[in-house]
Amino acid sequence: MKSLTRLILAGIAISTLAVPPAHAARRIEVQDRIDVPVLDVDRKPLSLADTRAAILIAARQRGWQVKTDEPGMIRLDYTYRRGNAGASIEVPYQAGSYSIIYAGSYGMGERGSGARRTIKSGYLQWTRNLVHDIEVAAMRGADQQPGPQRVQEAADEPDDKDADK
Repeated sequence: MKSLTRLILAGIAISTLAVPPAHAARRIEVQDRIDVPVLDVDRKPLSLADTRAAILIAARQRGWQVKTDEPGMIRLDYTYRRGNAGASIEVPYQAGSYSIIYAGSYGMGERGSGARRTIKSGYLQWTRNLVHDIEVAAMRGADQQPGPQRVQEAADEPDDKDADK
């Protein structure tokens, strides 16, 4: 009976070593989003000015900071958890489409280079939310003024709860 108990305990100990702890962040491959269409409510491509406006409205609503805003190119930074992590992206745009290009990060455990870069999955959530909000801004009409910038430390923020996965 003692040896059976030891065997069971040894099996449990080994199995817990094989499972990563719950706080371990899931890693993903860094993938740029190229030529994402941006359409109005009638499913027509937005003009150059409206595409830019939709990007800026969505960025502001999601807590991205505009670092540069030049014709055809916007650079955005996102800071997470009071500065412990963040990412930078470049958003080249034209009438009716835009791209999201990874430019860098800190505190996100970036590994590798080129096409084989990996990063904590929070980056994917941040960019998914931005893409969604650009689509919503385009559908509502980019001429609408954005609401006040949301505080990114709020507990109910989708970006916050998924960043460490």
